Parts: sequence; C-alpha cells; structure tokens
Amino acid sequence: MEEKIFAALNVDWQEGRYQIFLVNPTEKSYRQVTAYTGAYFSDDDKVVEQSRFAKSMGELCPYSWVVLEDDTVNQLDFFIWYWLDLLPIDQSLPAETLEFSLPKYKYTSCYENSCQYLSVIEKRCPGIAVQERSSDLGISEQIIKDRQVKRSLFVFDFR
Repeated sequence: MEEKIFAALNVDWQEGRYQIFLVNPTEKSYRQVTAYTGAYFSDDDKVVEQSRFAKSMGELCPYSWVVLEDDTVNQLDFFIWYWLDLLPIDQSLPAETLEFSLPKYKYTSCYENSCQYLSVIEKRCPGIAVQERSSDLGISEQIIKDRQVKRSLFVFDFR
C-alpha cells in the first residue's frame, strides 16, 4: 500500500490542549508547506465563521511532521478546515494542493476508539485522511478572492 501524507489529532485532555500534525510518512521532501485555515460553527439557522488565516509552516522532510495547530480543546467545538500547498524540492514539479477538515465533535466523541500508534510522530492518536483539494485556486489566489468577496459585502452607497 502506498503511503500518503495525512493529518493527526493529538488531544491532551488533562492539559486541555490539542495539536494537529501534518505527517509525511513518505520519501518525498517539500521545501515549503503553506496552510490556509479557518473555523466555523452553527448557531440556530446561521453559520458563523470564526476566522481565516494563512501561515507558512516551513519545510516538510521525509518521515517527519509539522504542527499545523496547537490550541485549547475549546476550539474543537468548531468545524476546523485546512487547505495545504506543498511545494516539492524539485521546483519543476507543481505544488500538491490538499485539504482536510475536523468536523465538530467527530474525533472528540470517539477519540480513544480512533487512536492508533503513529510511529512518525511517536504518539497514539487518530489519523485523518488528507485528499487532493477540489478547488483549482492556490492559497494566495483564494485569499485574494476571499478579501474581494468580504470587501464587496461591506460596500454601501448612500447616494
């Protein structure tokens, strides 16, 4: 079976913190990982978006990992999503564009039953599938598009 990049959720209930890892169990090297992330929740009949931001995670070596997020477990009350751009060492190759999400309560309600030992990060936690992103936009293009949409929502003409 071919090894693929995946995410992992590590929750320390006693400390009240969690971490989301991006795990590379392959021989591929990436010179740059960029993450675009956000979170939202539903309130009655509305969807409320908490925030969106992009961050550079640096390089991702073979058989290694980067921490995408380290926060309090309260944040797991939100639906958290990630878009990832992975730039290969070989600059002639295109970026790998990936996505995954943590639906609210999906992993916390059955956390212990979902855990397995992940040797790359040396922790017992659930692995989360990461798939190819459905959008053709790169992260920087999506951020520009998001800003244009938000700007157009708040433009008022009082004439």
